[in-house]
Amino acid sequence: HVIFKTSIVRSVALGKKDIEVKEPCCCNFGKKLKSLESMPFTVHPSWGKVHSYHNHVHALMKEYVQRATEGATEEELSEILKSVDRDTQGLLGMLRDVIDNYIEEGIML
Repeated sequence: HVIFKTSIVRSVALGKKDIEVKEPCCCNFGKKLKSLESMPFTVHPSWGKVHSYHNHVHALMKEYVQRATEGATEEELSEILKSVDRDTQGLLGMLRDVIDNYIEEGIML
């Protein structure tokens, strides 16, 4: 989601209009998550949290675009981006948790 975020922030900075923030299901990461749904590791409790963080990142970036078009201050926009960064780190942490759990149990990913 680093590229996702950077692309949107750059578009806002350039003053582009009608910036599209894709739905979570439709970005590359969301498509990958969908393709993995039948894998055994998706029953791990952290897997659901991956989806929650992912969805929240998209919601925050939509908010970022909306607030930017409404003339929000740099400070307000910066706070939204800090939340995006926290959620991205949370998402990565949950992925590590899922992977670590299944490596410990000897299950192949």
